[in-house]
Amino acid sequence: ISNQRLERFIGREMTVLVDDIDEDGALARSPADAPEIDGLVMIPQGDALEVGDFVKVRITDCDVHDLYAEPIEAMRQ
Repeated sequence: ISNQRLERFIGREMTVLVDDIDEDGALARSPADAPEIDGLVMIPQGDALEVGDFVKVRITDCDVHDLYAEPIEAMRQ
């Protein structure tokens, strides 16, 4: 059920907040996600981003808990 609910976001654009950067890219959350409770928005090509960046992304895939996205535009604070 969770996977089906997240699939509706594929192809959509949203603005996310980068919480962490690791060897797999950037880990972010959407405005509807609480830190350490809800799923993440994973940005594999997000290694050039910085923690605290707001990033416009396009959702490309999902799994049971998380969304996967490609960055469109970073909005540094």
